Amino acid sequence: MSYSIARKNRTIGATASIAPPLNVATSPVVTKVSEAGLTLTLFLIGAGLSQRMLRAVGWKPMLQGVVLWIFISATSLGVIILVVH
Repeated sequence: MSYSIARKNRTIGATASIAPPLNVATSPVVTKVSEAGLTLTLFLIGAGLSQRMLRAVGWKPMLQGVVLWIFISATSLGVIILVVH
């Protein structure tokens, strides 16, 4: 085993040992905090947009955002399916 692989394995193990385990008691709290963070982020993103600003930016960034959204959604769904089954 090379040095870089051994070092990477130690890093992954150290990270896994630091992360607190999620249990039934903490899951609702984590869910509420993540929902609140997502809601706030989407509000702040949408608060600064107008039709005039969207026209000035153009269609390419909008297309990039939609493609990125689809990619993240599909990846998240794939991870959820792999973890659950």
